[in-house]
Amino acid sequence: MVVFRKRLLLGLSFAILAIFFFLWPELSTMLKGTHPSTVSAQQACTVLSDPKNLPSPVLINFDTLPNAKVIGTSYKPSFGVTFEDSRLTQAIIYGNEPAQAKSAPNVAVNNASSGTSAGVPMNITFDTPKTHVGFWIGNGSGQQLTALVRAYDANNGLLCEARYVNVPDPHTTFVGFSYIEAFISRVSIDYGDTAISESIDDLYFSPGAGVLPTRTPAPTWTPIPTAIPTAGPTPTATSVVPMIAYQPFVPNPQISPIILPDFAIHGIEITQGIQCFNTGSGLAGCPDNSLPVVNKKDSSARIYLKANNGFSVINNIPVRLFIRANSVWYTTNASGKTTTAINQILNDSANVWFNVNFNSNVVVDFYAIVDPDDLYAEANETNNRFPAGTGYITLTFQSRKTFDIVGQRLRYHPSGYSGTQYAGGWAVNGGAADWLEQVLPIRNNGINYSIKSGYLNWTTSLGSGDGQHALIQTLNSQWLLENLFSWWFSGPFTGARHVYGWAPSAGYTGGHADMPVYPHAGGLGVVGIGSDAPGTNTDNPGSGALIFGHELVHDYNLYHTNTADACGSNDGNSNFPYSNSSIQEVGYNPITGKIYDPALTHDLMSYCPSGGSKQGWIAPFTWNSMFGNIAPAVALATYTSTSAPPMTLYLTGAGESLQVNATIFNPAYSPSSPGKLGNLYKTQGGIGYSLPAGDYSVELRDVGGTALASHSFVVNFESEYDAQSGTPVTGAPTPGVNSAPPFPPTPTTQVDVSFIVPWVPGTTSIALMNGTQLLDQIFVSLNVPQVFFTSPNGAEDWLAGSTHTLTWDGFDLDSDPLSYSLFYSYDGGATWDLLASEISTSSLDVLTDSLAGSSDIRFRVVVTDGVNTSQDETDETISVPNKLPTATILSPLLNEAYLPGGLVVLNGIGVDLEDGTLPDENLFWSSNRQGSLATGPSVGLNSLLPGWHTITMTVVDLHGALASSSVQIFIGYRNHLPLIRK
Repeated sequence: MVVFRKRLLLGLSFAILAIFFFLWPELSTMLKGTHPSTVSAQQACTVLSDPKNLPSPVLINFDTLPNAKVIGTSYKPSFGVTFEDSRLTQAIIYGNEPAQAKSAPNVAVNNASSGTSAGVPMNITFDTPKTHVGFWIGNGSGQQLTALVRAYDANNGLLCEARYVNVPDPHTTFVGFSYIEAFISRVSIDYGDTAISESIDDLYFSPGAGVLPTRTPAPTWTPIPTAIPTAGPTPTATSVVPMIAYQPFVPNPQISPIILPDFAIHGIEITQGIQCFNTGSGLAGCPDNSLPVVNKKDSSARIYLKANNGFSVINNIPVRLFIRANSVWYTTNASGKTTTAINQILNDSANVWFNVNFNSNVVVDFYAIVDPDDLYAEANETNNRFPAGTGYITLTFQSRKTFDIVGQRLRYHPSGYSGTQYAGGWAVNGGAADWLEQVLPIRNNGINYSIKSGYLNWTTSLGSGDGQHALIQTLNSQWLLENLFSWWFSGPFTGARHVYGWAPSAGYTGGHADMPVYPHAGGLGVVGIGSDAPGTNTDNPGSGALIFGHELVHDYNLYHTNTADACGSNDGNSNFPYSNSSIQEVGYNPITGKIYDPALTHDLMSYCPSGGSKQGWIAPFTWNSMFGNIAPAVALATYTSTSAPPMTLYLTGAGESLQVNATIFNPAYSPSSPGKLGNLYKTQGGIGYSLPAGDYSVELRDVGGTALASHSFVVNFESEYDAQSGTPVTGAPTPGVNSAPPFPPTPTTQVDVSFIVPWVPGTTSIALMNGTQLLDQIFVSLNVPQVFFTSPNGAEDWLAGSTHTLTWDGFDLDSDPLSYSLFYSYDGGATWDLLASEISTSSLDVLTDSLAGSSDIRFRVVVTDGVNTSQDETDETISVPNKLPTATILSPLLNEAYLPGGLVVLNGIGVDLEDGTLPDENLFWSSNRQGSLATGPSVGLNSLLPGWHTITMTVVDLHGALASSSVQIFIGYRNHLPLIRK
C-alpha cells in the first residue's frame, strides 16, 4: 500500500486541527451498524447494493487518466462530473495496486492535505442532478473502518445517508443511492477519524449526458428472499487454517505389553494434488516437498508412520500435526498404520486435510509427533517427533492470480449431421472448470467460469483440422471484437483470460487449442474447443472435462507429452522431460482422499486419459509450469505499438483503433491467392493487441501509398501433430500398436491472424505484405456506413421459451458490402457480450432461454464496410426472465461411506448465466438430518451424525433465484452378512 494511503496523524498544523474541530459534529454521528444502515434518509431515497440497479448508467472507471494525476475537472467536459480539488483535499488517480481495483488498474483516492484524510471526505459534484449514483469502495486495510456515504441536493440539503461497516481492502463493496426525483447533485464519502484515504472505483450514475438513447424507465427486479436451509447447530467460526483428520483416532488395544514398540515417523508429505516425495520411488532429482504450494487451496498432510524394535504393521497409531502460520499454531489429531517403508500408493498414512486461508504469501511451518499423549509405552520415547529436535518443514504458500473462463456453447449442425445440436450438460455447467481448478495450482473458486449468452451457430464440420482451426479463429476474432467494442461502449475489457467452445459430443469427441507456438488460427493462447461429454464428480470427470483441461493448458504453450505410451499425443518439439506420460509421483486428491497411482495415471497432456485407458491428473513438470503461468496479475499498461509485448491487451493513447483480420495461405500448396484481408473494424478508443514479429506485416498507408505505420507478425505452418517413434505400447486405443496422431503431421494450408493496432489519422488504405510483396489491400471509403434497428422498436417482455427475430437496416453511400455484429447487454449497458459476428444478412434469431436475464436488456448492432464502423442500440426497455443458476456437486461422492468423526469435504460450484461463478458466500450446504452445515465452495466437516444423509448444496444467484443438487452418503461402518455354506 502506498504511503499516502496510510499516513500517520503527524505534523498536522493547528489550522487544520481547527477545521477538523468544526467538522467533528458531523463525524461524531458515525456509529457501527449492519451493512449498510440508512440514517435520516428521505422516503424517496433507496440504498443500492448492485450497479445493475442503475438504469442506463454512465461509467467512469478512472483507467484513462495517468497514475497520480489530480482528477479535478478532468471528467467535466465529457461527463459533467467534478472531483474536489481544494487546499483541503484533492482526489487523485492511483494505479499502483491493480489487483485491488474493481476494474484494473486505476482507482480514485482522496489525497487530503497535511498527510491525512481524517475528517476530510471525498466530494463528487454533478453538473446536472442525477436519479442514481453508485461506486465501489475499498482501501479498508483491515482496520474495520466505517464508510459514511451521503447524497446532497443542489442546495447542499441532505437527501440520503448510509453507513457501511468493515470497508474491504479490495474494491468489492458497492454503495449507491437512487432518488425518485433527479435531485442528487453531490455525494461525499468519509472513512471518519483515520489516516486511511477514502478510495472508490467505477463511478456509475444516471441519467447521463445524452450519450445513450432515451428509454422508458424500467422497474428494477426485487430480489427473491433467500431460502435458508433448516437451521442446525450454530456453526463454529472457520479457522484461518482449518485442519481435520481424514480418519478419526481409535485406540488400539492389541499392542503387546511384553515387547515394547518404538514409534517414529518416516516423513511428512505436503500435497495439493501432486508433490515430490520419497525420491527412492519417485523422481530422484526432485527433493521432498519441493513443488510450490498455493494459499486458499485444499491441501493434505500425509504422515507416514513406522514402528521399530521388531514391530512392522500396527493399526490406529495416534499422531498430532502442528501447523504454524503467521505466528499462530494450529493442531489436530489423526491416526495411521505403521509400516516398514513408505508406500504412498497404499492408504496407510495418517492424513490431515487443511487450507492455508491467507490472501497473501505466508510462510508455514509443519511438524508432527507420533503417540503425542504417551498412550503406549515405547522402547524409545525420544524419536517421536518429525523433523527431529526442533526443526520444521517450512513452505511458503503463495498467492496465484484468479482468471475468467467464458464457455461458448455451439449450435452444431453441419451438413449431414443429425445428432444433438445444442451443447450443454455437466461439463458445460461448471463441472469441468471446477475439476480443472482442483488439478491446477490455483485457489478454491479461483476460476471464475461463466456461460456466454446465446449459442454460436456453427455449420462447418469439426471432423478436420481445418474445420477446428476455423472455429478457433472465429472465437479469437470474437474475443478481440468484444474487448475492442467493450472499451468503446463502456470502458472496461471483458476480463476473460480464456474462451472455450463447447460442441455436442454426438458431433465432436475431440478438442483443439490455439497454442502461440502453432499460430494456425491466430495463436493468441486464449481459445480452446472440445466435446461436452459429461462426468459425475471430481474423481470421474469424464472426457469433456479432461479435454477442457488439456486444451486450456495447451494455451500456455505446454506441449503434448510426446512419449511412446501417450496414445498419439505426439509432438517432436515437446519439452516434457520424462520417458513416459505417467504423473511420475503419487497423486492425491485432498478433497476425496483418492490416491492416483502413477502406473495407472497419465499427465493431462497425454491423450490416454480422455480416451479412457488411463486416469488423468497432473505431473510435477506441468504443475511447476502452470504455477509460473498463473502468477499474480500485473496492471494494464500503456505502450507504443512497437514497444508492446506480444499477446497482451494494452493501452495506446490513440484516439481510435483498428482490428485486423487476415488469412495467409501456405505457399507450399501453390494457392491461387497468397493472402487476404478479412473485415476490419475501426473504432473509438486507444487499445492494442500485438502478435510476435515476423516476415508478414500490415501497413497503414496514406493517399500517396506511403506507410504511416507498419505492424509485423509471424506465420508458422508447422503442424502441432507429429509422428511418434518408439516402442509400441499396450494401453493405446489399438493395443500393441503405436498410436498415430489424430491428424496427419503435414503442414497446414493456411494461417489466420487477428490483432488490434492504433489507427493513424490520414490513413487511406490498409495493405497486407510479405516482405515487400503486396498480398492484399483495402481502401478506406469516404463515407461511414449506417445501421438502424427496425425490430424490436418498442418496449417488450420476452417470455421463457420464446424465439425473437432482431432486424435492422444498413446502408452505405459507397455501396460497399456490409457485415454486421450483434452485441447484447443484460446490465443496462455496463458490459456487452458479442452474440454473433460476420453476419451478412439484416436479421438474427435469438432464443430467450439462452440469454442472461434482466429487466433492462439492450442490443447493439455494429456495421462495417470493411474498415469504417457505426452502431445502433435498441431504444426501448426489453425484459428477459432471470435464469436459475446451476449447482454442481463434485464431492462427496454418491453413496460413499465415511467413518463417524472422519473427514467429509463438501465441494461444488454454482454457475449463473447472469453472474458467472457464484461467490463463496452464495453456496449453502445442508443435511436432511442436521440442517445447515456450512457455506462456501469447499468445506471440511467431521461432525456428521451416524446414518444416511442427503447432502444438499443450494446456490443463490445475485437476484435471489435458487437451485440445488443433492447426494446421499453414509456415515458409519458397513455391516457385511456372514457367508453361510450349505
